Amino acid sequence: MQLPDNLRQLKSEKYPDVNIIDSRTTFPISELTIGGLIERPKRGFYLITPLGKQLLEQYGGKLTSEIIHKLPQFIQHQDELKQKGNLEKTEDSQSTDDSDSVEPIQTVDPIVKDYNDTVSIDLLDRIRKGTPYFFEKLVVKW
Repeated sequence: MQLPDNLRQLKSEKYPDVNIIDSRTTFPISELTIGGLIERPKRGFYLITPLGKQLLEQYGGKLTSEIIHKLPQFIQHQDELKQKGNLEKTEDSQSTDDSDSVEPIQTVDPIVKDYNDTVSIDLLDRIRKGTPYFFEKLVVKW
């Protein structure tokens, strides 16, 4: 992406350590991956899946989060998070408007647990999709 430096360096007023461009691209990439529209074969590389190509042709630039959230793979991922028991807590903590009365650890802890659950589900999915050689190498190394 060729962005001017002034846009690339924009920081959030509320969270000065957060780069706005990174934040705005990270969440959609995550949703596209969870929905099965793109794959991450290795760090920094993204491949569009056949489903991703189909939805790109169908919706073009009008593909929204609402459409992605209705996809079976995204729904399955949400169900797995619910089974882990952290999804409802995270949604509740994110919808709280009275942030002054909430301790920071109460806000961050459910978000961290949700992130860890998401990573564990993604890791299991990658292991399941791997070759037998990959699995053997993984087990022997660790």
